[in-house]
Amino acid sequence: MERGSAPSAEATQQVTVSWPTLTLSCSVSPSATTVGNTVTWTATVTGGSGTHTYSWSGDDLSGATASVQKQYTSPGGKNGQVTVTDSAAGQTKTCSPTGGNDITISNK
Repeated sequence: MERGSAPSAEATQQVTVSWPTLTLSCSVSPSATTVGNTVTWTATVTGGSGTHTYSWSGDDLSGATASVQKQYTSPGGKNGQVTVTDSAAGQTKTCSPTGGNDITISNK
């Protein structure tokens, strides 16, 4: 046996990380109103991991929070959608309340 030589060992272990599935639902309230009244668009998120980022878009609609409010100045059907991404797993979901005209605005 040779002196001064220490035995060596190496071990490798594989770890699988699974993130909770990101789910998203969204709504608009009320579903019909008149010009100038406040409309609230809301996203409800469960799952995912880390913080969630929100991006609202649509007919004159923008925002970066779970709930946005808008007062429309013209009548007609208005659409909106929200995209949510979780920061840890990078999961992304997009939601539109009805898929068509989400709210109808009429003249006062």
